[in-house]
Amino acid sequence: MFKLGVISDEVSQDFERVVKLATEFKLDSIEIRSVWDKPPQELTERDVDRMKKIMDGTGLQVVSIASPFYKCDFENMEERREHIEILKKCIRLAKSFGANIIRGFAFWNTGRTEEIWDGILEAFEEPVKIIQDEGVFLGIENESSTSLATAKLTQRFIEELNCPNVRAIWDPANELSAEGGEKPYPDAYNRLKP
Repeated sequence: MFKLGVISDEVSQDFERVVKLATEFKLDSIEIRSVWDKPPQELTERDVDRMKKIMDGTGLQVVSIASPFYKCDFENMEERREHIEILKKCIRLAKSFGANIIRGFAFWNTGRTEEIWDGILEAFEEPVKIIQDEGVFLGIENESSTSLATAKLTQRFIEELNCPNVRAIWDPANELSAEGGEKPYPDAYNRLKP
């Protein structure tokens, strides 16, 4: 049976409100995106301590970090270097909560996914080494604004990358809005199911 959780800022920027709602609805976990108007890579140790105190005694756990990793321009090398640092910071944040999943993406959609496909795979060489060394998982989300808009593309990417630490985070609504998306269930789901 899967566990239920919520992405923090889809409730509120106020973490106390997030925890209150998650507790009221008997959820199991929270995925941290932005809190107190700070993206996850900018949360400080003090912020983490404050969040832990708010969650203390609730039974809730932080299950993953919803990072903006590689939600950037494929051809902008400076942005790519910045996003490697974002990944490292989000890994530290995840570990501070005992989580081992970082959500990520595969660059903004250029409309040239096939043309840059090999380059996308190459761009993940360093992140793959980092996540393997750190013992965490990178969950790549299908999102229509990125190069991996559909379950089909995400499946192909994960198979070709061939790293057990890279998995899919599948969003059925994103599948619906993506050009070339399939029927979310059972078609797209069956491509990416665990």
